[in-house]
Amino acid sequence: QDPLLYEDCISPQGACHRLLQLNCCLSFEQADSGVSGVQVADSPNAPSRDLLAEAGWKSLISLNPLLSSKPPQAISIGNGAFEACKNLQEAHFPEATSIGSGAFVAVKTQEARFPQATTIGEGSFENCTNLQKANFTQVTTIEGEAFRECLNLQETCFPEATTIGRFAFLECRNLQQAYCPKATNIGDGAFYNCTNLQQANFPQATNISVRAFNLCTKLKQAHSLKATSISNHAFHRCINLQQAIFP
Repeated sequence: QDPLLYEDCISPQGACHRLLQLNCCLSFEQADSGVSGVQVADSPNAPSRDLLAEAGWKSLISLNPLLSSKPPQAISIGNGAFEACKNLQEAHFPEATSIGSGAFVAVKTQEARFPQATTIGEGSFENCTNLQKANFTQVTTIEGEAFRECLNLQETCFPEATTIGRFAFLECRNLQQAYCPKATNIGDGAFYNCTNLQQANFPQATNISVRAFNLCTKLKQAHSLKATSISNHAFHRCINLQQAIFP
């Protein structure tokens, strides 16, 4: 490892509890706990296509001052990579193509931008209660619970998504519109209890699973031109539903 990556650390294999900013692609595959003194970890010789290691980032749970993390060349984000980094305010990975399960659980970021990502892993952004915008222009798969309990999520962009997993947007109570023009499958409880959802437009959806829109009490319109299966309780208690078009 480049020693500059761990400048001012007590041990080059420890968690860096006072890391202020991470501007390059680092590998923490050997990281563990017990280190208490790094100010900046930055290196002009960082690897060009590094992997954010699952084990290393999990050791940053107590990293309170972590405010900005922009490794611009990271192409893969591991499971639990930034889990419980509760003061992480920005997540922007322009080259990342995959986001592992639970990668950003319970972080405080308000916007998630991943223009090249094709897969969002299970529970990737679960309980990100400050998240307001999620823009993933290349994503084809949104796995289960990906945005579960993102209570302030208002704006989403998934123009290429074909699969929306079970409970993907469960209790996203400020989400007002759901438009995925290429989605063919909407999983169990995908939008369960999205109490402010007013429009659900899925022109290519063939399958709407159990309780997909259950308790969407403000839902007024539901459209799907190709639906062949609408499962039990799919629109249960959508008390304001006025128009449902499934020709």
